[in-house]
Amino acid sequence: MRLPTVKIIAKNKSGHIIINESDFDEKKQKLYVEPSEVVETIVEERSYSTIEPEQAPKKKPGRPPTVKKENPFD
Repeated sequence: MRLPTVKIIAKNKSGHIIINESDFDEKKQKLYVEPSEVVETIVEERSYSTIEPEQAPKKKPGRPPTVKKENPFD
């Protein structure tokens, strides 16, 4: 026999515990959402647009490399 279970937020090392779905009380407990599920949701909500290379902002030249001067007193 299999019982449906849910993960709820808990103050332990893993951050969640598993309980029977029938014992879940929405007023007292919050469902635990896996971190990977949260990241996937955020990525899906973002919209990306593409631009042509001619429209891309021009980059300013970087700082020139520093030249190490030799110490004449060595």
